[in-house]
Amino acid sequence: MSGHPGPTPRGGKAETTPTRIVLKKGGTFFLNGALIRAHDAFGAEVHLAEALLLPSQILSAETARTPLQRLYYCVQQALIEPEAAEAWRAEFSAGLSSVRGPHSAAGPVQRDGLERVAALVEAGRLIEALSALRRAIKAEPAT
Repeated sequence: MSGHPGPTPRGGKAETTPTRIVLKKGGTFFLNGALIRAHDAFGAEVHLAEALLLPSQILSAETARTPLQRLYYCVQQALIEPEAAEAWRAEFSAGLSSVRGPHSAAGPVQRDGLERVAALVEAGRLIEALSALRRAIKAEPAT
């Protein structure tokens, strides 16, 4: 049945192209509330994921060096560790205060973006907040 998008799950939305994941041994990704770690190398296709963080989108505490990366790490951990989400949100808020402060290097455009991220985190829309933070991190000047 080529050319047919298949069944239309979730209120009539057409099926989307699957996300391909290739993991090396020891690699991790986050999928719909589960942190998945590969014991051996493998490849997979993911269809209709609500919350998906690919290996390249997961920061470790050691690699979160800039203020924006540290904010990203807090939101990421709130998503990955829902039982500790409130503590991670508090850490995010503390980090946000330092980035928004009067001695911060953040410009008006970046501060507006951070306000949007803060609103997304407050609303529990963590995947969207992470996406916005990834864009902000990419736009950061290299240090």
